[in-house]
Amino acid sequence: MRKVNKTSIVKAVLLLLIIGILVSTNSSVVMADNVRTVSNKLPSGDLYEFTYKAYCAGDSDDNASDDSISADALNASITTGGNYDSLANDDQRKIYTALATAFSNPGTSADPDGGTPGVIKNGYYLTQNGTISNDFGTCIYAYTYDHIDDLNPFLCDVFFMYYEGGDVYVYANYNDSSVTSSKVQSMENALKSARSKFVSSIDTRNKSKYEIELTVHDALVKKVQYGELSSSAGGKNICHTAYGALVDSVAVCDGYSSAFLYVLDYYGIEARIVTGDAGGGHAWNVVQLDNDWYEVDTTWDDATDQKYIFYTYFNITTQTMDKGRTRDTLGSYQPVANGTKYAYTGSEYRSIENDPEPVIVDDDENTNDGTSGNGGISNDGSSNNGSADNSSSSNNSSNTSLSSTGDVYTDANGYKYMITSNNEVSLIRLPSDINKNKKKYKTLTIANSVNIGGKNYNVTEVSFENGSQKLKYTKKLVISANVKSISKNSFKNAKKLNSVIIKGNLTSVGKNAFKNVSNKTVFKLNKNYYKNNKKLLEKAKTNKKVKYEKA
Repeated sequence: MRKVNKTSIVKAVLLLLIIGILVSTNSSVVMADNVRTVSNKLPSGDLYEFTYKAYCAGDSDDNASDDSISADALNASITTGGNYDSLANDDQRKIYTALATAFSNPGTSADPDGGTPGVIKNGYYLTQNGTISNDFGTCIYAYTYDHIDDLNPFLCDVFFMYYEGGDVYVYANYNDSSVTSSKVQSMENALKSARSKFVSSIDTRNKSKYEIELTVHDALVKKVQYGELSSSAGGKNICHTAYGALVDSVAVCDGYSSAFLYVLDYYGIEARIVTGDAGGGHAWNVVQLDNDWYEVDTTWDDATDQKYIFYTYFNITTQTMDKGRTRDTLGSYQPVANGTKYAYTGSEYRSIENDPEPVIVDDDENTNDGTSGNGGISNDGSSNNGSADNSSSSNNSSNTSLSSTGDVYTDANGYKYMITSNNEVSLIRLPSDINKNKKKYKTLTIANSVNIGGKNYNVTEVSFENGSQKLKYTKKLVISANVKSISKNSFKNAKKLNSVIIKGNLTSVGKNAFKNVSNKTVFKLNKNYYKNNKKLLEKAKTNKKVKYEKA
């Protein structure tokens, strides 16, 4: 038996006592390698708490006569997402749909009933005696996390007007007189622009989805400072959003997790937001790689001194994450993470003090395939070389000074673009007559570039500002080589399409981008990128009956 050194035992006991004193007083823990000093108190309790009120029709607070509104005509066509799919029952889905309609056009007054109401048919039992079902809270979070780029839920009060034995009307009204629909639209455009700028500042070329996820994790942690900022419209509520993280660079937990999901969605990487309790209300993410899920908490991987990036909560299992936290109702609907293949195996942390500033990445694969010259889109499928009747390069005086990220340009033919970097734009709207002229738009070609103020910008993204663009009469869609990203729902329900030609190498196709296209649609993909593009289109839930060909 080896002899025990008493001096060593005494030293060890003293060391343990010192560490215990430090931890018990909530002071900073100095790591043994003497490299860093990091607070051992992780933030929690900052999850946004939505508030909503219920009124019985005829109350003194009821200033409108809604009895005449047709319940069948209220609920608009809405887009849904993974949280909607995960809801537990039809009651929850009815609430979600009504909320979506209300948030589509909020009121501007303090009255409970204003704007466009959503309706829950025969939903009185959900709000009896002014008591609102817990399902409402679950559904507001579900809608919000399915629509990261919709800021209205954080800028509105929500009211439920119920009628005994009948329907429930749902209203959303801006909670501050300084907030207007145009202001919110400007903020949402700025958010989209900020995402484009963020992704252009990181190099994801030739990287796997895991490597992209890790790159986004690091860049987000480096960019965002934990905290609240009240300079934006909506005050401190904005720190709970992706806008807070990507535009203001200041956010709390749900701002971090919303931004992480929003950027991963750009790359076609499936992710969800998990809510629960971690010593207080908290939000984090689950991310799908291959067929497995992984838990990620970018908030808790961000050092309070802004000098380090941690990986303690990157790609771990639910079993590991659950030590010290629990999921709430909506959180319990999210996938359980059991994946281990892409668990992080590197250093526990790394210093970011000497990281270089982000630079815009030029994609060497961007080539001009001759589909168009200086124009934005050729309506008839022919080469757009700047002729007076069809060229996007003929600028009007209001557009010639545009040059900053976020600036919006509308060409002579009605196509609308947003500048997303110093040499790139996103196509955000098609002409207003797109569904009125059968012959003019029979073939639609998204071109390589558009000329703004005498400068050419590559068209690298299709991201319609209203989420989707209906194509009633277009039969042939040509997507030129510079386009790398197509956002979710872009060409949803384009049932006349029989040919989609993709000439470049896509990096992301959003969910449902080509949902409900014709069974006869043929996707003709560049033979050099056939495998990648086909995989992205299938992942986006494109109609399973379409055909794919190499071109």
